[in-house]
Amino acid sequence: MANIQKTTVARSNHKQIWIGTFWESPGHRPTKSFDYDYTISYRADATFPNFHMVFDTAKDIEKIIDNVMHIFIKNGFPSFNMKKENAMMSVWISNCGMSRTSRLEYVTQLEKLGISIASYGRCHHNTNETNDKNMLKIASKHLFFYAAENDNCAYYHTEKVYHGLLSGSLPIYLGYNNTIDEYVPKNSIVKISDFSNLEKLANYMKKLSENKNLYNNYFEWHKRNLKKVGKGLLSKLESAANFGSDKWKCDFCKFLHIHGRNEIEKKNIRL
Repeated sequence: MANIQKTTVARSNHKQIWIGTFWESPGHRPTKSFDYDYTISYRADATFPNFHMVFDTAKDIEKIIDNVMHIFIKNGFPSFNMKKENAMMSVWISNCGMSRTSRLEYVTQLEKLGISIASYGRCHHNTNETNDKNMLKIASKHLFFYAAENDNCAYYHTEKVYHGLLSGSLPIYLGYNNTIDEYVPKNSIVKISDFSNLEKLANYMKKLSENKNLYNNYFEWHKRNLKKVGKGLLSKLESAANFGSDKWKCDFCKFLHIHGRNEIEKKNIRL
């Protein structure tokens, strides 16, 4: 195996099988080699998908299936009116330079458009709180949670949107338009890409902040069976949970023994 975002494939003989692995978005970590046969990555179209990047956070969403969080959902999240007493949106960004989505520029523009911000990360910091360990508790006190990816490319998303969902704050999502829909409950987030400009987004956020029923509609998924409204997410979690297990390793070896080199298709692979 080779992390093709850090090294090139060094094939010792023509029959040797190489697996290309990659975990970061290609915008930040360009691929250094295409001379591989199969892939392991966050991409859903990889030969062996691995979603460990979101698993540790998103796996807690499964608790909702068994109603373990029912009492917490009913009594634990701050009310709409309590949230309105604080800044409208929480921001948790500490990597200030590695971004291809203009996420920090958007924060500045949204502030100018009347969206009050509480920034807890190192970037745009304007609060006394800095402890990410209390992120969900702190974020729950705000109407909105800024879930902004650092790149905008197909299949790529991180755990950020799940932090928002688990906190009981409404995620304002910035990322690749068609990637995230399958992996969040229906009508549970607001996508920036659905608005032609930030002014329209800001106006909609203000509208939500003044309409309790409209705002709470985004949390109706709490009352539904996640197996029906979040099939894609559960499938991704199941895949991540099984990755590296004895069964996975056995299936992995069988696949390579059966298929061998992938000399034809690998020529067409590009990230």
